[in-house]
Amino acid sequence: MRIAGMIGHDNSATPAAADLFNQLPVGARYIEQALGMVADFLMRGQAIRAARVSLDNPALGRRLYVERSRTEREWARGAPLRQRLSYGPASIGLIEVDLDHGSNDAFATQDAMAQLAPPFARYCRRAEVERWSMAEYGVPLAFVGGSPALLAHETALERASLSDLPVLLTGEFGTEKLLSALSIHCLGERARGPLVEVNCAEPRGDPAAWFSAAERGTLFLNGIERLARCHQERLPLYMRSHLGQWLKGPGAGDVRVIASTCEYLVDAAADGRFSRALLAEIDMLNLAVPPLRLRRTDIEPLVDWTLRRNGFDPAQKKSPALIALLQQYDWPENLVELERVIMRLVVMTDGLPIRCSDVQRYAPWIAGPGQGAGSARSGSEAPVSAPGPIEAPDWAQRVFADDQEALGSVHPCLRRALAHLARHYGEPLSIGGLASLSHASASHLGYLFRTELGMSFKMLQARLRILHAQRLLAHRDRLPITELALMLGFADLSHFEKTFRKQVGISPSAYRRAHQGQ
Repeated sequence: MRIAGMIGHDNSATPAAADLFNQLPVGARYIEQALGMVADFLMRGQAIRAARVSLDNPALGRRLYVERSRTEREWARGAPLRQRLSYGPASIGLIEVDLDHGSNDAFATQDAMAQLAPPFARYCRRAEVERWSMAEYGVPLAFVGGSPALLAHETALERASLSDLPVLLTGEFGTEKLLSALSIHCLGERARGPLVEVNCAEPRGDPAAWFSAAERGTLFLNGIERLARCHQERLPLYMRSHLGQWLKGPGAGDVRVIASTCEYLVDAAADGRFSRALLAEIDMLNLAVPPLRLRRTDIEPLVDWTLRRNGFDPAQKKSPALIALLQQYDWPENLVELERVIMRLVVMTDGLPIRCSDVQRYAPWIAGPGQGAGSARSGSEAPVSAPGPIEAPDWAQRVFADDQEALGSVHPCLRRALAHLARHYGEPLSIGGLASLSHASASHLGYLFRTELGMSFKMLQARLRILHAQRLLAHRDRLPITELALMLGFADLSHFEKTFRKQVGISPSAYRRAHQGQ
């Protein structure tokens, strides 16, 4: 087996590498163990004789390194393949691999190392954020997991930390917007300056005091959608305009602004509830914090992190059945809800392992309808069997059926797009036109379709058209199939029949014969 192909393109992890990132321990004290796990991962390549992973450790004032080899021998004295671990322009470590003599895998191995290095370097920077938050606030804060959604978010955070532009962090309630702001500050050029957080719902002082306290550092406006309009109008007096909307006032200082929101501020600005000029300035870098329902593989390491942080051994409290049950829930309040539920279960089960029956008793909404506390046999100590594989929801069926409960769980921009698509899927729509109606950019809306629904706009539109075709074929036996194809927006009959057969498995005429009279 070779390591080539284990890592995906664009710094994203394939299943093998994603498993590695989900297994890496969380916490600064485990960083050396993580280096060893990466070295072991590299040693899975058949042509690799030895691997070494090293990392600069500012807390210890020295470089940590771990070596692995197939034989008891010294590290190769030749010229091993090398790949820097970098965060931005700074080199923070090194990956080295020694291949068998005469191996033809050098180029593939070097490419795989180059793709493994960026996400692992970001993982290592998590320890730096944890140390910093512990020193500053007495609370260890760190990103946990290795899901593609989380790794992509950390990529965006790295790029934002290298800039000094304002950042708007958008995300649902309970997502890691605060941690994202801490990471941008801690890992950026202003790390030595102050980080001043303002609770915009009940701020202390006024903008003059905030900017003065954050001089040469970062001002974090937490929940900026709740900031009083009078404060919104005063912020430009102290905030430098990057768009030339106002001149630098006498009170403006050297401060970077990061803001967070749970609301779609474009709508708030259109309704007059938020300053359009201020939104234009803070929306310079817009980073969407992924919800937990898009990070299901992160749930187990998050459970482990919560248990360890509160003094419990995950091996004694969790089970595969429990994790499978937690992974099938959508977590509308995200990490806040997950941690609250885990700690409730820990307390209510005392020193015993948490079983699925405990979830049904103390958090029945997690288990789903019909599986509440009353469905468990009284006094039963046997754990409930794990649920089956998690199936991706059929979003086309949900949109077609106008399932408001399901549609209410998606991003507001996407929700508006789906509402329009549900009524006009037979029309010649484009992602650009749909984005304009949804108050989003075409690229952002396309990203939401892919990440939240798992399909492109065109795929969903075609699926909706075929669902409508199935209904009409079953109930209107005299409607010509050619007319049906044109009615649903297909350019010609052959395209319609090809799409129908691909999705349904049979031709439209065969489907009509099979469903006549139903």
